Amino acid sequence: AGLEHLSAIWAAEMQNTSNLQIHLVNPGIMATRMRANVFPGEDANQLPNPADKAAALLKLLLQPALPFQLELV
Repeated sequence: AGLEHLSAIWAAEMQNTSNLQIHLVNPGIMATRMRANVFPGEDANQLPNPADKAAALLKLLLQPALPFQLELV
C-alpha cells in the first residue's frame, strides 16, 4: 500500500511539471525458477508465464503518455 500511495503522489506532482510517467507494476504470481524452488509441489503449468507479463509491461511502457490517472489493479 505504501508504494501505491508513493507512486500516486509522485505521479500527481509530475503531471504539470514533466512528461515523466510513473508506473507501479505488481506482476503477481508467476512460474519462475525461484517460485519452483520455494513451492516445489506447485504445478507451474497453472501459473502465468513471465514472458506474457513482460509483454504486457512493454506495451504499457511504449504507449504515449496519458493524462494523470490512478489505477490500482
